[in-house]
Amino acid sequence: MEIVERRRLNDSSLKGETRFRAIFSRASVGIALIDRGGHAIEGNPALRRMLGYTSDELRMMAFHEFVHPEDVDPCVALFQEMLAGKYNHYQIEKRFLCKSGEIMWGQLSMSMLREKEDGPAFGVAILEDITEHRLAEQSQRESEARFRLLADSAPVLIWMSGTDKRCTYFNRRWLEFTGRTMEQELGDGWAEGVHPEDLQRCVDTYERAFDAREPFTMEYRLRRHDGEYRWILDSGSPQFGDDQRFAGYIGSCIDITERKRAEEEHLLLVAVVESSNDAIFSLTAERTIRTWNPAAEKLFGYSAGEIVGQNISILAPPDRRDKASVVFEKIRAGLSLDRFETICRHKDGTSIEISLNVAPIRNEQGQITGASAVVRDITGRKRAEEALQQSEFKFRALFESNVVPLSFWHVDGRILDANDAYLRLTGFSRAELEAGQVRWDKLTAPGYSHLDRHAIEEFATGKNIIASYEKEYMLRDGRRIPVMISITLLPGCSDRGVGMSIDLTEQKRSQERLEESQAQIKEERAFLRQVLDITPNLIFAKDHQGRFTLANQAVADIYGTTVEALIGKTDADFNRSEEEVELFRRMDLEVMDSLQERFIAEEHITDATGKVHWLQTVKRPILDANGTANQVLGSATDITARKHTEMEMAQQRNELAHLARVAMMGEMTASLAHELNQPLTAILSNAQTAQRLLDDSAPDMEEIREILDDVVSDDKRAGEIIRSLRNLMKKSELKSEALDLNSVILEVIELIRSDALIKNVSVAAQLAPALPAVRGDRIQLHQIMLNLTINALDAMKGIPVSERRLEIATRRINAHSVEVAVEDAGTGIPPDQVDKVFEPFFTSKSHGLGMGLAICRSIINMHGGRIWATNNPGGGVTLRFVLPINDDST
Repeated sequence: MEIVERRRLNDSSLKGETRFRAIFSRASVGIALIDRGGHAIEGNPALRRMLGYTSDELRMMAFHEFVHPEDVDPCVALFQEMLAGKYNHYQIEKRFLCKSGEIMWGQLSMSMLREKEDGPAFGVAILEDITEHRLAEQSQRESEARFRLLADSAPVLIWMSGTDKRCTYFNRRWLEFTGRTMEQELGDGWAEGVHPEDLQRCVDTYERAFDAREPFTMEYRLRRHDGEYRWILDSGSPQFGDDQRFAGYIGSCIDITERKRAEEEHLLLVAVVESSNDAIFSLTAERTIRTWNPAAEKLFGYSAGEIVGQNISILAPPDRRDKASVVFEKIRAGLSLDRFETICRHKDGTSIEISLNVAPIRNEQGQITGASAVVRDITGRKRAEEALQQSEFKFRALFESNVVPLSFWHVDGRILDANDAYLRLTGFSRAELEAGQVRWDKLTAPGYSHLDRHAIEEFATGKNIIASYEKEYMLRDGRRIPVMISITLLPGCSDRGVGMSIDLTEQKRSQERLEESQAQIKEERAFLRQVLDITPNLIFAKDHQGRFTLANQAVADIYGTTVEALIGKTDADFNRSEEEVELFRRMDLEVMDSLQERFIAEEHITDATGKVHWLQTVKRPILDANGTANQVLGSATDITARKHTEMEMAQQRNELAHLARVAMMGEMTASLAHELNQPLTAILSNAQTAQRLLDDSAPDMEEIREILDDVVSDDKRAGEIIRSLRNLMKKSELKSEALDLNSVILEVIELIRSDALIKNVSVAAQLAPALPAVRGDRIQLHQIMLNLTINALDAMKGIPVSERRLEIATRRINAHSVEVAVEDAGTGIPPDQVDKVFEPFFTSKSHGLGMGLAICRSIINMHGGRIWATNNPGGGVTLRFVLPINDDST
C-alpha cells in the first residue's frame, strides 16, 4: 500500500509540474524564479521578450540589475525585507532597463516560497508591461491642460460636473458673466443665479439627463453681474474615460437673449447613411424595417424591395425572437446597444454571427420613434484603440463640434486648421484651407493689423497669455464684418496658437444658422464615427508612389505592424509576395489613371505570419480640386471563410460529377462493348485475310497494303473510343480551356452511336459552321452532352420505331453566347414537373438516383451559363443550355 501511495503522489507531483511548466512557458506576462541572492534561476519566454535577454544572460545577472538606477534601492530593500520574513508578497510599479537600452514601465509582483526548516526557498517574480498605460496617463494630463486653457479662452460659458452631479469647474467667461468667484459657483452654488421660475425645470432636466447618461439642451434665465437676467442656451454632454467609465458632464452656454425675443423653434433631423461595407438599417417604433443599405443586402441576402416594410423578426431565428423582443424593449426605454453579439438568419435560412450596434432615434420632443442599427460580421474582428487616440478624440470633438468659429494659427499669417464654423464665417472652403489660401493676416481689414501685432508681441514677452479684442474681417466675397477675436498660444509653442472669431453683426440670424449647421455636423460626425469605430474592413489610401497615406487598424494587423509605421511606406515594405505587391500596385494606378471605381471580386493578401487572406475590394479615385486623382481609396472585406467554403463545395461537385460519369458508363456498357467490337472484329478479319494472301506463292502486295491500311484505321477508331472512355472515367482536376463545342458534340455522338442503333433511334446534328469557341472543362461538357443524349434515348423507348429521332443543334444567339439544343420525340414531361427536373433526386425513370440533370445544371452554372427544358408542340422535350463565348481579353 505504501508503494502504491508513493506512486500516486509521484504521479500527482509530475502532473503538477507539467501544468506549472505549461503555464510558465505560455503566460503572456513575464515570470522569473529568483534565488535567495536575487539572481534569476529561470525566466519564461514572455520575460525574455520584454527585456531582450537570453536565458543564459538572465542566469548571469541579479534581478535588480534590470531595474532603472533610480528605482534600485527601494526594489532591493523590499526584497531583503521579504527574505527576512517581514511579508511573503509585495507589488510595486517601477522602470526596467531592456537590453536594447529602452526603458520599460512594469508592474512587479514578488512572492516568496518557503521551506518549513530552511526558511525562504526561492522567489517568484511576475512582471507586466504597463508602459503604454503610463504614457496614456501622461497624454491624458497634457490633454486636460490643453482643454482648460482652451476653455478659459473660449467666448462661451463652460462648466463641468463630477459623478455626484455637483459642479467642479467654471471657465473664466462664466465667472465674468455672473460676477461671482469659483468658490461661490462650485457644487450647487451656480443655482443661486438661476431665475426662480426656471430653477426647478432646469434642475429636473439636468438630473433626468444625468441619471440616463444622455446629452441635454435647456434654456433658462441666468443673472448677469449687473443684475439683469439673460436667457442662456445650455448644452451638456456626458463624459466617459478611456475605460468607458462615466466621469461626469461638460456643458457650454451661450447668451441667446436677443434671439429669444423673436425665436422660432427649429429642429432638423438628418439621417445620413453613407455607402459602407457594413450593414446599416433603421426601424420604426413598430419594429418595421424603414431603410436598408447595399451592404445589408449582401449580408442578409434580401434586397431593399423585399425587406423594407417587413418586421425585423424576419432576421431572427425562431428560437431567438423572444430575445430580439427584449432587445427592442431596451431601445424603447432609451438605451443603446454597443457591440451586442447575436445570431441572425440569412434569406436562405443559414445562420450569421453578427455584432450589433443599435441606438434609439428621437423626435424633437425627445420621444423615441425608432432605432438605427449597424451590423457587421464578427469573423476575424480586430479592434484596438490607443489611449492617445482616445484623449485626442475628446479634444478634437470639442474643436469640431463647437458652434464658435475656431482656428489654429501661425505667427507668419497662416491658418493651419479651422472648423466648419470658421470657414462659413470667412467664406472659404475646406479645399482652399488645405491649399493654404486662408490667412489671418489677409483676413484682417486695413487699420487693424496693429492689434494682431500687439497681441503677438505680448505673447512673446510673456505679458499676456490670452488676448481678446475687436477688429474687422475682409471676407472672401469682399464684405467687411466686425468680429470679436480671442487668441492664445498652444502649450509649449511660441509661434502657433488657437483662436476664436465671433461675428458681431446680425447675431440672431447668424446664431440660428450656426446652431442648425452645428446640429447637422454633430449628428453626421457621431453617426459616421459610430460606423468607423465598428468596421472590421481594411480601409486605406495610397498615393501615386504606392505609399500609404491612410490606413486603419485592420490593415496594420494584417501586416503585423502599427498604423503609424504604415504611413509613408508601401506594400513592398511589409508583404513578402512580389506577385501580390505588383497586382495591388497595378490596380491602384489603373483606378487613379482612369478615374473610375474598380470592384475586385476576389484577391488575396499574405499577412505577417505567412497566412493568405482572401479579400473582396472596392477602390475609388480621390479627386483633388483640379479633378485629377493623386490618391486611391480602398475598402476590403475579408472573405477567407467564404472562399474556403466555395473551394470545398467545388471539390464535392467534382467528386459527384465523377461518380455520375462512372454510373453513366455502367449504363452504356452494352453499347460501348458493341462499339469496340466492330473495329476489333474488322482488325481480326483483315489480319487473317492478309495471312492467307501471304501464304500464296505470289502474294498481291498492293491488296495486302490496302488490308493493312484498314487495320490501322480500325485500330485508330478503337483507340479513340478507349481514350474517350478513359477521359470520362478518370478523376482529375478541372481544366478551363478554349473549346470547339461542335467537336465535343461530335465526339459524344460517336460514343452513343451504338446505343442509338440498338434502340433504333436516328441521330441528326445541325451544327452551326464557324461556331465561336467557349471556355470550359472538356470532360465536364462531355458529361453534360452524354447525360442529355442518353436521357433522350431512354425517353423514346415507348415510341414507334419510325418516330424515334434525336436532333442536336448549335447556334450563336448573340455577341456573347452560344446555344446547344437536344431535342427528342419521346413522351415529354408533365407540365407540373418541368421546373423540377433539375432538382436533386428527381427522376421519372424506374432506375437511377435523379442526380444527372442536377449535376448538369451545377456544371453549366459554374461555366457561367444556364439550362432549361421545354415540351415540344408535337411531342417530346427539348433541353437547351447557353454558354458564354470565350474572350481571351477578359
